[in-house]
Amino acid sequence: MSLLCFPVLAGASSDREKARALTVGCLGCHGTSGEGQGTLPPLKTLDRETFIQRFQAYTLEDKTGSVMHRIARGYTAQEIRLMADFLATGSLP
Repeated sequence: MSLLCFPVLAGASSDREKARALTVGCLGCHGTSGEGQGTLPPLKTLDRETFIQRFQAYTLEDKTGSVMHRIARGYTAQEIRLMADFLATGSLP
């Protein structure tokens, strides 16, 4: 997980706040509104199950040309579900 999230997570009092803190790290690459950038897919149009399936698939990959497999391994199953739930609400800017 990104070190940038730790201070935010420490003060997060609800699952929603934790999910938001976890998800904000994705926006640097996937667009500030989750709209996707270049070859990076949009997040805001993914349904909950698709997000979970894709994210978990990255944890199993060992590609050298992608960073997502390394990023995904830093998240627990619970954190992945929190992010999926947060994205499914359409709460991104």
